[in-house]
Amino acid sequence: MPVTGSLYEKLAQRRGAGDGPEHERSATVLEVLQGHEAVLTKLRLTRERWIVWVEVDHLRLGGAGVVGRGVEYHGRQMQFVTLEDGISVIGECRSNRFLDERCRFSPAQEDELRALGWNSPEPPRTNWNYEASSDEGLHTLNLLAQRTLLETFGLRESDLVVVGMQRRFLEPEAP
Repeated sequence: MPVTGSLYEKLAQRRGAGDGPEHERSATVLEVLQGHEAVLTKLRLTRERWIVWVEVDHLRLGGAGVVGRGVEYHGRQMQFVTLEDGISVIGECRSNRFLDERCRFSPAQEDELRALGWNSPEPPRTNWNYEASSDEGLHTLNLLAQRTLLETFGLRESDLVVVGMQRRFLEPEAP
């Protein structure tokens, strides 16, 4: 799908009016692998905007688990946004532009991300990205996330990550 595609345009069409509470917890990579696609499927069917994230570098950055509100996180992260159409999900993998120097991707890892199917972080996009606008696309995005965790990030199924989700409330549409 093109990076300049309509999903990012949909994302920008309606302004956020506020955020719901953050729900974060530590999970094993295996738990993420087993439940990720089901969670995204359920959230997109709500026809609401949700943000789901997976953060992998807390221990590398000196933390022991969940970061919590008010603490900036500069490690590797994948983020997924469901849109109100009940179909579309935008997936992103944080690019080197936003990563702590201890967590940056090597050129070989960036080549891996590209080979897996992530679109490069080229303007106007600032992160690696993938747009899913069908069940098949969501399945592809899930496989992309799985392979990124295991192959590019080099994690094992027993490794701990932080997973979170938050609802984004939008301004009502104009009459």
